Amino acid sequence: MQSNAQNECKASDEQTIDNTINDTTGHTTSDDTQRVMSKNQMKKLLRHKKWLETRPERRRQEKERKKLKAKKLREEGIEMKSRSALRKQWIPMSESKCKLREEGIEMKSRSALRKQWIPMSESKCKVSVCIDCDFEDYMEDNDMKKLVKQIGRCYAFNRHSSAPVQLYITSIKSKIKEAFVRSQPGFANWDAICVDRHWSEVFADKQKVIYLSSDSEDIIPEPNSICESNDYVFVIGGLVDHLSVFPNTVANRQVVRHFVPSEG
Repeated sequence: MQSNAQNECKASDEQTIDNTINDTTGHTTSDDTQRVMSKNQMKKLLRHKKWLETRPERRRQEKERKKLKAKKLREEGIEMKSRSALRKQWIPMSESKCKLREEGIEMKSRSALRKQWIPMSESKCKVSVCIDCDFEDYMEDNDMKKLVKQIGRCYAFNRHSSAPVQLYITSIKSKIKEAFVRSQPGFANWDAICVDRHWSEVFADKQKVIYLSSDSEDIIPEPNSICESNDYVFVIGGLVDHLSVFPNTVANRQVVRHFVPSEG
């Protein structure tokens, strides 16, 4: 019975749409031909009209459902509070902070947290990590922009570390420098050593320099020896390449030791 009623209703709707289209197309001029609604558009218009007509009834049904729900909760001993009652229970931020202090919990401001940051010069870790930005010839402008963002994330992670490494960023010049100025305008104030010189001019003792490269067959030293020495310099190639035209870092770098991380 229900399916028959739905079919009859659908048929009447289609008949109404067809009549509307026929009436409309029968009195149009050549200029108004493009304004005639299609059958799908007429269906949408009819559904929207029915939705507007039934909105008051739907609201009434929703209110009835809410009343029945509230009545059921009251019978179960559960009290539903109004918005005004809930608003009166809100605790201002100042009172919330006082309550936390009474419980021995201290909320620290940004300035207080900033004072806890350990400057790179006072860090107990003296291992240096250098990002070599001397690859701008192999990158497009978008790649340089992504590189600068990745370096910014590396700096932020190091800045919040309990033992930050000695962070160097070298070969910041030309297009790379322009990308830094656009994406990280405050990089000159970073707690890092940012220079336009090549890394080989920054580190005199090449015996402690390890250029991490996927083109090497050597293995990185053991972590214990790195911690004991605490003066190694790890150079990372600052290269974001999506064109698959990347240089061989061993062939293009100065003569230093080249290592890749051990897979074991």
